[in-house]
Amino acid sequence: MNASHKTAENITMPQFGEEGWLQKAINYLNLAALSPDERMHYERDIVRCVAIENKIEEEKQEALNKLRAELELEKQAAIENVKAEMEQKKQAAIENLVKKEKAEIANSIAINMLKQGYNFETIASITGLSQEEIRKLKAI
Repeated sequence: MNASHKTAENITMPQFGEEGWLQKAINYLNLAALSPDERMHYERDIVRCVAIENKIEEEKQEALNKLRAELELEKQAAIENVKAEMEQKKQAAIENLVKKEKAEIANSIAINMLKQGYNFETIASITGLSQEEIRKLKAI
């Protein structure tokens, strides 16, 4: 079939894929003075074009669905990575708070022991502080 075929009435067969091409093709067949053989060939071509268009649409949908699935997997992986990173940061923050709290408790105990006259060695063995840290506390 020649897409630019013109009949005696100057009717042009529409291009495949143009807006509303199927309806235009059907109108063309209805208005054109075609022999039964010509009409049959055009009808076959229209059926082939519709099949091609449907296949293109099907493949487009498959590709879109595949992309959506891939994006969803990437999104889920990114969410899991963020969750894991947040959990690590949370654990690190908790550990830092615990260390800070332990240090404050040890310092408080050491200060109280200094006030009660304990020697540096005893304070160090009970609190886990170095004698240098105890000297600094005594200077405060």
